[in-house]
Amino acid sequence: MSSRPDPIPGLPLVVQLSFAGSRSLFNREQYPNIDQCIFTDKIRAQLKNILEGLPTRLGLLHQQIFFCGISQIAIGADTVFTAVCRDLSIPQRIFLPQHFHEYLSAVGSDGPDFNPEEQTAAQRLLESQHIIQERVVATSSDRHVRFEEVNQELARVADVMVCLVAEGGGRAGGSDDFIEEGEKRKRPLLEIRVAVGDDNQPTLTQVWHRREAFLKPQMPEELSTLQTDLKGVPALVEYCKPLKTFASTQAGWMRTVFDYSAIIIVGTHFLATLCAVVALQLDNSWLPWLLLCELLLLFIGFATHTYLHRRKASEKWSMVRLVAEVARSAQQLVGVRAYLSHMFTLPLPQSLRPLLRTLNVLHLRETRRLNADTLEERRNHYIQLRMEQQIKYYEDHLTSAKRRRRILNMSFVIGSISAMVATLTKLLIHVNRFSFSEFQEHRLSSVFGSLAIVLPVLAVAALSLAASRDLEARVQTFSEMLDFLDGHVQNLRQAKTDHAFATLALEAEARLLGETATWYSRRAFTGIS
Repeated sequence: MSSRPDPIPGLPLVVQLSFAGSRSLFNREQYPNIDQCIFTDKIRAQLKNILEGLPTRLGLLHQQIFFCGISQIAIGADTVFTAVCRDLSIPQRIFLPQHFHEYLSAVGSDGPDFNPEEQTAAQRLLESQHIIQERVVATSSDRHVRFEEVNQELARVADVMVCLVAEGGGRAGGSDDFIEEGEKRKRPLLEIRVAVGDDNQPTLTQVWHRREAFLKPQMPEELSTLQTDLKGVPALVEYCKPLKTFASTQAGWMRTVFDYSAIIIVGTHFLATLCAVVALQLDNSWLPWLLLCELLLLFIGFATHTYLHRRKASEKWSMVRLVAEVARSAQQLVGVRAYLSHMFTLPLPQSLRPLLRTLNVLHLRETRRLNADTLEERRNHYIQLRMEQQIKYYEDHLTSAKRRRRILNMSFVIGSISAMVATLTKLLIHVNRFSFSEFQEHRLSSVFGSLAIVLPVLAVAALSLAASRDLEARVQTFSEMLDFLDGHVQNLRQAKTDHAFATLALEAEARLLGETATWYSRRAFTGIS
């Protein structure tokens, strides 16, 4: 009997916990007898219990989620939070106001921010396996403004904010500023107040702010039937494989439905027109059958269009194809050490944001410890499996799109010119430019009159099919993408550092994913023309 676990609906999604807190967890002058290490360890144990209980407090107990912590790595509360994340194997991103070595040696109004022992502790924590990113997010030259900029970024990216505040007030860019930023952005915030009890033991009091504002991360509706065996924090490749397979399969099937539906809608209306024209030429015995046939064809075309509209077929097709391309982009960047900025700067639908954040966290976790020794291998792998395959894809599909566009454009031209010829011929017959008997004149006038009706419909049908398949845009877009990729491959081959490689790879992914994002914006709410 198979031991394979039952499939689980959906894929795990990340909940980002932004954290800030006091540098001093108690007043040393007021409590000189407190052992700082013991006091800090007890706060750490209590904070660990609080974080373990967060899924229940947020209503996520039966949902596929995992946490990612985001904080600075200052002394005091930040150090406690980072240690708890390590203990719970929570991936953590570090946002800094300046480069880490400058950060460790910074000096404030009260003296150095870190003493030697604290510097060593911070360095060891930063080297922990659970740290997935170290990023400078501030740009100001003013020390206090830099800390405020970090708090702004922590609030911006947070799903939930957690603040550990000791007795006493805060200072500019500190815990109070962090809480204020949460208020500005209406983020759910858990404020944890640290007090010293009569027995010199820490007491933590929890106060929630705007907990009802928390939005549970969800997959797009189009992925609601996706099932996997994944739990916890999966590897990026394991995460992307079922996502891409499911989305690509759905996109392929929906495109087939959409293409055949376009043919059905356009074809039935053309044939219905043809039936109406033929009915004008035949005797009354055939008229009922032709009219019934015309009515049936019109009904089939109308029903097909209504079905597509009510099922939102174009929107769903566009979404799953976009998801497939997002998954493909994430898969191909597994050897690129970089923050996936293109996924958040491109105009992608808001419903994808939880998925994009999750892919970014998994990517950061996967690529954090890539080193320069493997750069050439990773670069060549990316060029072969991404760039060269994408070039071939565009070449093949450009040829196909040009051929289809040419056929349908020629059909439009032939239909239009033939319709003009038929109309002109009927006009000449009508003004007696030809020597025909009355019977011949009547029959020819009837035939060319029918052609003057049917041929324009045929011409418009060709244009409608070309529009439904987006041929003009595909030819233009594929040509531009080929020009870009051909030159970009050479730049990638010359990349000698991880930074250069990452910059070029992200530029390529922004263009490739951007092409699909543009197509999504154009196609998602467009029916069959």
